[in-house]
Amino acid sequence: MLSRDKDMQRIKLMTWTGFMLLWMLCSCNNPSASLPVVDFSCDNLRLDSVELAFIPLETSSKCLLSSIEDVSFYNKRIFVNDIQCKGIYAFTDSGHFIGQIGKYGNGPGEYLMAKRFYIDTVSQKLTAMDFSQSKMIDYDLKSYQYLSSHKANVLTDCTWLPDGNMAWFDLSGYENTKRKHFYVNITDQNLKSLRYGFETKLTTGYLLSLGKRFFENDNHHYLAAQFNPIAYEVSTDTIKPVYQVSFGQYKFPPADWLSTHINEDDNYLPSLFKSPYICAFNLNETADYLLATFLIHGNQDYYAIYNKKSKHSRIYTNKEFCHLLGINGLNTIIGTYNNYFVCSLSTALLKRSQSIGRADLRNIADKLSEEDNPIICMFKFK
Repeated sequence: MLSRDKDMQRIKLMTWTGFMLLWMLCSCNNPSASLPVVDFSCDNLRLDSVELAFIPLETSSKCLLSSIEDVSFYNKRIFVNDIQCKGIYAFTDSGHFIGQIGKYGNGPGEYLMAKRFYIDTVSQKLTAMDFSQSKMIDYDLKSYQYLSSHKANVLTDCTWLPDGNMAWFDLSGYENTKRKHFYVNITDQNLKSLRYGFETKLTTGYLLSLGKRFFENDNHHYLAAQFNPIAYEVSTDTIKPVYQVSFGQYKFPPADWLSTHINEDDNYLPSLFKSPYICAFNLNETADYLLATFLIHGNQDYYAIYNKKSKHSRIYTNKEFCHLLGINGLNTIIGTYNNYFVCSLSTALLKRSQSIGRADLRNIADKLSEEDNPIICMFKFK
């Protein structure tokens, strides 16, 4: 889970303690008492079929991807980023390589860790967030040429809201004029603060993440944190809790366990991995389904599906979930598109598989080597 990249270590090592503080803060405010519960553990979900689509990303000497952190679809193009390979890349919607947006470095128009990016269809710009250098970089969406850049207080995660403003999430805390600290900062596109949310007197410099904190559905934006079972809707005007999640026998670390095992000088990860508690959490949503991923013991990943209409649900192990989809080599869910959940498939894991259940995926894998780029996989439940 931990990258060897020095900046990645700095970013990831900060998350765990911070999410504990957020969890404790939310627990103290106790907004969950009156919230609806999304129970993923009912074990009564029946899926008639799953629709899948595969897009193998062309491998090029100019584009050798390790893993995909983020993905965006626009105007018959697919944009992906790879922090380990330090780049943002454009492909056609059939997977043919177009080119790289910007390049690795610390000069004008260059980035060291483009962890998030955003496509502005109105201004025809692609904006990359360089978390390492704390700067925002704009590129022309047609030519991919560098336009401008400016400093941004970026350490963890951000999202662009429907009205053009931005929501920032930083566990080191944002300080307002009254010297109060907050986890969330709402800004305009020029990064002028409009309001703050999640006031706290506790800040931290330790982070570890599994996927995005923000997720979207039907033009609404939400926030989900590692040790916090509550999902929040985020807009320019409000940051409000909307529901809490439950995974049955799989629990989030309780406050007393966290306070005992975590402090700024203590590496509690070995203890967390030995515990029965959820140590990482991710949430994505489409019109009909919620899909959660979570980790136990640091390496046992589970996929939990919730039908929003029937309220039926089920939790799957990684093996069970891959069998349900008929695929191999599944990586983390990286987003949604047109009511599909989007993930990437590792070609190395595919090639090492003794059997691939789906004929269409098997035909794709037969033409690839272990060193080839990942395959974009989109799926939705019927």
